[in-house]
Amino acid sequence: MEIDVTILGLAVFVTMVLNGAYLVWHHRYSRVSLQRAESKTSAILDAAVDGVVTIDKNGCIETFNAAAERIFGYGRDEVIGRNVKMLMPEPYQSEHDGYLAAYKVTGKPRIIGIGREVQGRRKDGSVFPMDLAVGESRNGDRRLFAGIVRDITERKATEQKLLESEAKTRAILDTAADGIITIDENGVIMTVNPAAERLFGYQAAEIVGRNINMLMPEPYRSAHDGYLAWYRNTGERKIIGIGREVEGLRKDGTTFPMELGVGEAVVGGARIFTGIVRDTTERRRGEDKLRDSEAKTRAILETAVDGIITIDEFGLVLTANRAAERLFQYSSDEMVGRNINMLMPEPYHSAHDNYLKRHRDTGERRIIGIGREVEGRRRDGTTFPMDLAVGEASVGGKRIFTGIVRDITARKRTEEALRQSEERLRLLVDNVRDYAITWLDVDGHIASWNGGAERLYGWTAEEAIGMSTSVFYPSETKDMAQRSLAKVREDGRYEDEGWRVRKDGSRFWAHVVITPLWDAGGHMRGYVRVSRDITDRMRVEAELRAAKDEAERANMAKSKFLAAASHDLRQPVQALVFFASALESKIGRSPAATVLGDMKGSLEALNVLLDALLDVSRLDAGIVTPQPTNFSLSVLIDRLMAEFAPLAADKKVTLTAVPSSALVRTDPMLLGRVLQNFLTNAIRYTPRGRILIGCRRMGTVVRIQVCDTGIGIPPDRLNDIFTEFYQVGNTERDRSQGLGLGLAIVNRLSHLLDCKVEVRSKEGRGSMFSIDVPVVSYSSARNVTFLDTASRREEVKGLVLVIDDEVSVLKGLRMVLESWGYEVVTAMAEAEALELLSALPRPPDIIIADYRLRQGHTGAEAILHIRSQFNRSIPALLITGDTAPERLREAEAHGLNLLHKPVQPGKLRDVLAEQMQP
Repeated sequence: MEIDVTILGLAVFVTMVLNGAYLVWHHRYSRVSLQRAESKTSAILDAAVDGVVTIDKNGCIETFNAAAERIFGYGRDEVIGRNVKMLMPEPYQSEHDGYLAAYKVTGKPRIIGIGREVQGRRKDGSVFPMDLAVGESRNGDRRLFAGIVRDITERKATEQKLLESEAKTRAILDTAADGIITIDENGVIMTVNPAAERLFGYQAAEIVGRNINMLMPEPYRSAHDGYLAWYRNTGERKIIGIGREVEGLRKDGTTFPMELGVGEAVVGGARIFTGIVRDTTERRRGEDKLRDSEAKTRAILETAVDGIITIDEFGLVLTANRAAERLFQYSSDEMVGRNINMLMPEPYHSAHDNYLKRHRDTGERRIIGIGREVEGRRRDGTTFPMDLAVGEASVGGKRIFTGIVRDITARKRTEEALRQSEERLRLLVDNVRDYAITWLDVDGHIASWNGGAERLYGWTAEEAIGMSTSVFYPSETKDMAQRSLAKVREDGRYEDEGWRVRKDGSRFWAHVVITPLWDAGGHMRGYVRVSRDITDRMRVEAELRAAKDEAERANMAKSKFLAAASHDLRQPVQALVFFASALESKIGRSPAATVLGDMKGSLEALNVLLDALLDVSRLDAGIVTPQPTNFSLSVLIDRLMAEFAPLAADKKVTLTAVPSSALVRTDPMLLGRVLQNFLTNAIRYTPRGRILIGCRRMGTVVRIQVCDTGIGIPPDRLNDIFTEFYQVGNTERDRSQGLGLGLAIVNRLSHLLDCKVEVRSKEGRGSMFSIDVPVVSYSSARNVTFLDTASRREEVKGLVLVIDDEVSVLKGLRMVLESWGYEVVTAMAEAEALELLSALPRPPDIIIADYRLRQGHTGAEAILHIRSQFNRSIPALLITGDTAPERLREAEAHGLNLLHKPVQPGKLRDVLAEQMQP
């Protein structure tokens, strides 16, 4: 037992010794492992790109790696043991301790485990953006926080550039004049810019997600999906990268020609296609085709007005455009490969290479991206001022610099001239005597005062400056001073005429113009007020108005004279017409028939003159009222050709017409009168050659033209031909050449129809008369025609009462009426007519009465009294030789048919038959 106990004790001792040895070994091994781990961790942390900072639960820094030293500018010894908020700017610095305390109490994190962008503060006090990710670990009760910090200054700059680039892209797309549409490889629309919306009439929301072929008419629509499928399968291109002219289909169904350029790109492994669309309906420039960037750049360079030169980073010329060749007088071959300083005078020549070297070494810029005025040197040694703008780019990893040069010699001269001009203007304004030129501030107070203002208003510059312009207005209109300035602010200009007041209280009539005065920023900084005295002009205008009124009174007197003279002439002419008609049936083929024929010819000429005077009188009286209707011009032209072709043939003049499909709206009879006068004059004044009548489309009107190869009209007489009795080349008043009233009637008819009449002529070569008529449509169908003159109705015999105070007229008219089979009763006055009718068993079937009867009575009164006597509306004709407009109005007011003397027997017979029909 003792041995066993001894062995057991020995075993226990050995075990204790071994355990002790093991503990000593394990402690030493753990310390070595920890040292190795810490060294390894320290090496990893120091090699890390991001800064790593650990803090304890109170915010004190425990570790600070090499990247953190670079980022914050502190050494480890400067920060270990200090609060981490020393690395934070406000407001983070003040908030940090409170945040840690709140987190330890509530456990609610704001940053831990999330990461966010914050700002850091370097040793030098500068602040920078950084990404901060914070993690937490626990070792028993010990909390440790580790922060991973990354300086994102460059990334933020890159993001800003990206944002700016995206904004520029959006701005380019939104402001582009061309439509830009992107689609996927299946033809589905992805994006649409505003120009494309305007072009096709759809909003983006209406078409995004739909097939692009909805914007194509046939045959493009049906072919498009097949083309895309073919391209996906074979890679064969028909449009992509080429561009072509096709047609587009708008929302409203209309099509339009367009220029389409399609590009392809791969984004995220998927194909997208970009179409750039330009409406070529009203193309003002030649064909604009998409070209590759090199060709476009070359075209720009070669056509640029400014000189463009590129150099490498050592100053050697790479390219020079034609403008640069003209500017410096060197050819491109003479410049390329040589130092750019050859184009610079001193001191720029010597300084240039050092400037480039300094820029390469330090990045310091003195001109690049700024632009400045310098001097250039030509081949002949002369120098000139120029604007120089220099840009920098990297191409293939190499720097190149582009200089844009503009010769500003002319601008310098202009600036000097402008300076001198402004000086002269100032002197001129100060010395203008007839115009008051003043500058006003924004409140309407006078800021400058020229000599003209002093002369016009009476105040000196010292007195006027600072005054309100209300002192220029009479007491009753003083509020106009501010109202006029308000008008300028609203409309951009104010112009007025009215009374103004001088310093001594006297008034004058002034013309005033006020315009705003803007600064370079577009802000109003005052007004310019120009006024002048137009009292004398107003007096002259008043005298002119008085003269015009007097002329109009004289014209009225002339009209009354013509009307009276026409009546006196018509009375004997009427009797002669009736006597000639009655005589013709009695003398048959006797030798006197020739004399009778000549007499009838003279009566016919006189009748034409009186009819023309009547037309003018009716138009001046306002009795003629247009009856507009839709009708075919072709029908009217055919009728005119049938009427005038024989007359043209008699003169051996060729008359032709160009067919027209126009349907117009106006009074066809009045338009026919206008064209009849045109054709009459054309035939009359075209001794040989041809006459053409035709139409031209002029928007909402059709222009009917009558062109001839006649004698033409002198340029200084083009306006005179529309006045009464004026004729070209007929100073002897040859009756065969007309009366000179046709175009006067045309002038009146054109105003009545509101249709523009024009004449163009070359003396000795011919004339062109035209009238513009509103067009309804164009059609080849003649669906509107003129009604032919009604055929004469069967004559109806009856009792005719004739009242006229001229015995010869009564006698002649009786003979004519009785030869037609009528029963005739004649009287020289109303009382005599009533007495004769009372003895008859029945009233007359129709009354024919002269307007002017004896003792101031009128035929209109006699007709009304006779109607009243028999209590019935007896048909009646009123005959007069008076062409005054008042006669026409009076006849129309009483519902009487009016015939003007001399009345032709045929005309009278038709009217009688029409009036006496059941």
